[in-house]
Amino acid sequence: MKQLTCRDIGVDCDVKFVGETEEEIMAQAAAHAASEHNLPTIPPGIEQKCRAAIKEIPEGSV
Repeated sequence: MKQLTCRDIGVDCDVKFVGETEEEIMAQAAAHAASEHNLPTIPPGIEQKCRAAIKEIPEGSV
């Protein structure tokens, strides 16, 4: 499993994204960014920061 939070990239937001793949995480993050942070698309610099911050987590720790 993989995980990312907005806080991991310096945003004051505790939303957590969990998925099997980086693409699943990024899809969740993009939907959240659009609905909660007024970003219709994730800018390339922020996307790179997100991808770099995605962590592997142990199964069952969600």
